[in-house]
Amino acid sequence: MIVEASIEIAAPAARIWETFADLSSWHRWNSVLRRVTYQGDGRLALGTTFRCTIQPFGLPISFAAVVTEARPPTHIVWETHKPGLTARHSFVCEAGDRQARLISREEFSGPALRAAGRFFPAWRIRGLTLALLRDLKAAAEG
Repeated sequence: MIVEASIEIAAPAARIWETFADLSSWHRWNSVLRRVTYQGDGRLALGTTFRCTIQPFGLPISFAAVVTEARPPTHIVWETHKPGLTARHSFVCEAGDRQARLISREEFSGPALRAAGRFFPAWRIRGLTLALLRDLKAAAEG
């Protein structure tokens, strides 16, 4: 399953990156990825591992993610693995002069996804992704 979404943000790519890469500030603006914990300085960078919780259907699901690609200020990828499920989430920032387009792409695979079927619908994941992008837009523009 692939879920894609994008948003226009009236801020330069560097400001978007600074907002997004600061895990220590996520609790202030991120309504989707909650209870974030991490090691080190709290910055998203290559090799950073963080844990968080998401609630796609009311019940919280915790996961650990590791940043597998980072090219500030325009590209970051993190991956997570749970028994029977692999997820890869990339963010690409297409920068303009005074604004940027942020593109999110999530790729899910594994036998648990196939078994979950209608209980793991793409429309619900896309809704959470759009909420995350709107949260980041508000934080970066504010």
